[in-house]
Order: sequence, then C-alpha cells, then structure tokens
Amino acid sequence: MFDAFTDAILHGGKPIIEASEGLKGLTLGNAIMLSSFLGHPVELPFDEATYAGKLQELIRASGGARP
Repeated sequence: MFDAFTDAILHGGKPIIEASEGLKGLTLGNAIMLSSFLGHPVELPFDEATYAGKLQELIRASGGARP
C-alpha cells in the first residue's frame, strides 16, 4: 500500500484507491472513535466540532501539545 502511494506521488502511478474512498474510511474511523468517546452510537455524518472538541479534551487531559 505504501509503495503504491509513493509511486503515485513520485511517478504518477495509479493509487490503490481514490482519495474519496480513503476519506470515507477515515470518516468511519473517526465516527467509531467519537462513538467511543461519547459512549453511544453516532450517525454519519457526525458533528465534526464535537469530535474536535473531544480530541482537545483528551489532549489537555493527557498533558499533551496544545494547538
């Protein structure tokens, strides 16, 4: 997968999947994380501001970097 990605960027090769499909996978993964944070199911599309807020809460609680 990484070889195909690199080839697509450096040499114009064909990616394994289109960007729109990759975005769908990322959105689904983020929805799963948000559902876990909230403790209940979420519907797609989910509220991105709520997701970002929960991430910031986790960052602050961990003592990690601040934006």
